[in-house]
Amino acid sequence: MVLSILETLSASARLAFPYIQGMVEAGLSSSRIQEALSVAGMGVRRTDLLEAIRAVNGVEISRDYLSSLRSTFLPDPSRLGTPATQTLRDFSFHVVVHGTDGTTGETILKHVTISSSSNLSKSALEDLAIGITNSGEGRYANFTAAGATVKTGTYLGNL
Repeated sequence: MVLSILETLSASARLAFPYIQGMVEAGLSSSRIQEALSVAGMGVRRTDLLEAIRAVNGVEISRDYLSSLRSTFLPDPSRLGTPATQTLRDFSFHVVVHGTDGTTGETILKHVTISSSSNLSKSALEDLAIGITNSGEGRYANFTAAGATVKTGTYLGNL
């Protein structure tokens, strides 16, 4: 089920939304809009105001959850996606490893899927992916990893 922007906002932000929309279309900054709403007696939390402004402008937040997570933290299972197919382990993460091809010197990307029965920190996932690609076996022969990024994750418990 897809929620409309008004269903995700607080009651005060829903009430002020038509005014916010008009001020955004007039080109006012978020600070000016916040100030005008306060003067009019319509207090709106800053986070709700920014969400409403993004909705009016048609802008989505550009960073996803895993890229914003600190490297030593464990991902929150409730914020991970649900796997599209049945998996053997509870957690599955897609990690992109960048490095160089030893034969050509070309910078390339390798995609690694890490499945685990327990949740792992972002840095542990990246280290595992780098270790796998630096093994030099199979499709990782002649590849030297330089770094890794956790892209997506799923949790079987969300089914």
